[in-house]
This record gives sequence, structure tokens and C-alpha cells, in this order.
Amino acid sequence: MNFTTPCSVSVEDRKEQEKLFEWLKSIGYSVNSLGGRWHFTYTHGDGIIHSHWCADGIKGIRKIKHCGTDIDLFKALAAMNDDNDRKQWFININTGEWALSEHDDLGLTKLIWDKATTEEIIEHFKNIKQ
Repeated sequence: MNFTTPCSVSVEDRKEQEKLFEWLKSIGYSVNSLGGRWHFTYTHGDGIIHSHWCADGIKGIRKIKHCGTDIDLFKALAAMNDDNDRKQWFININTGEWALSEHDDLGLTKLIWDKATTEEIIEHFKNIKQ
């Protein structure tokens, strides 16, 4: 699967790490082992979530959307791909309503729903947190 949006998130809680690992695997990522305080990073093109000790150095990687500790934003960005619609955000072109797809293909409903862009997702989650 070709995921399209490089992104990262810091997750300290062990149970949250495990839940995130399972979620990532469920949408098609390969993930490596857990341990300690991790910073999950997806880099464009390899389809693998890399876990690193959380460090300031990770912030220097270009083009990666850094989500801080916002797991929901990370999931929204990490799910973005061109192969299916599963776990991706869509915007109703008539009403502006947002919806999360639980299906691999929205089919004909795509006539009124556009896949949200990276920038739209970031802005949407920023507004939710305010």
C-alpha cells in the first residue's frame, strides 16, 4: 500500500502505544517493536512505521507533519493513501460536513464527498482542539 502523508506522533502511555500499533497494522502498515517512550514516524514511500526514542532530533526531518501528542491527527494523516478510502476523512461538498470512512471504497457516494487534503485535516483538527 502506498501511504501518502509523512507524519509523526509522540506516545508515552504503553497502552496507547499498543492500541496505536494495532490500529496501524489494521490499515496496512508494517510496525516494529514497542518499548519505552516512543515517537512513531512514517516516512513517505516505505509503508513502515518506524519507532524511535522520542528526541528533539526527529523534529528536523523535512516534510513530515509533526502531530505532537495528537494521536487523532496522526491517525487522520497516517491513513491517507490512494489505494482505498478506509479510515480517511471526507468532506461533503454540499454541506461541509466531515465524515470518517469505514469502507475501502465509498463508490457512488464520492459524487458528494471529497477526500480531505492534508492541509484541510490539519486545520480541522486544530479547530476541534480549540
